[in-house]
Amino acid sequence: AVQKRASDEANQPMERIRWMLETGNGWEVYSPQISAELETARRAGKAEYTLRIGDRTLICHIKEVGNFYCVNQENEEEMVLRRHFMSEGLAGQWELFSCKYAPPVSLYGESALKAFQQVWRGSENYMGRQANMGFLFIYSLLRGQKRVKIQTGWGDS
Repeated sequence: AVQKRASDEANQPMERIRWMLETGNGWEVYSPQISAELETARRAGKAEYTLRIGDRTLICHIKEVGNFYCVNQENEEEMVLRRHFMSEGLAGQWELFSCKYAPPVSLYGESALKAFQQVWRGSENYMGRQANMGFLFIYSLLRGQKRVKIQTGWGDS
């Protein structure tokens, strides 16, 4: 079974392989060109590959399946590296979508206002980069999965 899986992986077309780096903002999907560089190095049997992306230099450890990682040369931070086989068509593109969602525990009274204030500050995006809410927060509100109550009544405090 292990040999069959290894041959299946080796037969995957390069354009269907995407490498991703786990960051504080979710998975950073590498471009097809960078993914091809990493995959070519891995198929050539290299244990490490140096990536230069902008002003970052990453040493990527790509030998041991299930234990791929990169080390940022600037601060020696270790980050998880993932190798993904994309499906065909639109389904393959959808697989690359990454967002963060941490639903608020309560949306009643002051806690509701604080939650909305996090989103309205202006730095939240649909992927949930700032407040971990984004699109999935709005979606859960629209579907009625999350209920909001700001004020219980006119005389209540």
